[in-house]
Amino acid sequence: MPDCSVSELYVRALNVVGLEPDRRQRLLEHLLRTSESSAAPASASAARCAATLLAADPARRLSAPTALAQAELLAALPDAGAALMQLFESLMTLAQLARSGWGGAGLHRSALRQTLGYLAIEMERLVKQLDA
Repeated sequence: MPDCSVSELYVRALNVVGLEPDRRQRLLEHLLRTSESSAAPASASAARCAATLLAADPARRLSAPTALAQAELLAALPDAGAALMQLFESLMTLAQLARSGWGGAGLHRSALRQTLGYLAIEMERLVKQLDA
């Protein structure tokens, strides 16, 4: 992600489909509080993961601090943590590209669409394997 303030970085990371504005705001406030008081503030990827956990919780049982704690635990998983955080980083980059009209994709838009569609299928398969 481009250079920007911590606040701007978190605002971009929390731009998750389905995350209600009040929950987004509470998470942002929590992230900013903890970034001021911590030697190691949460990464944008962990913030995006926390926002995703909140968006995936329609019953609203998960609090912002708990979502961030879970995201940081997921990031620390020895086998999957780094890959998951890289996925969130890549999703944020792709979302930024989409907001700017996909930049230089031009003639390659069809291949990009096919690739993203296939990645969605792969993600669904991985979710099913977790449920097995």
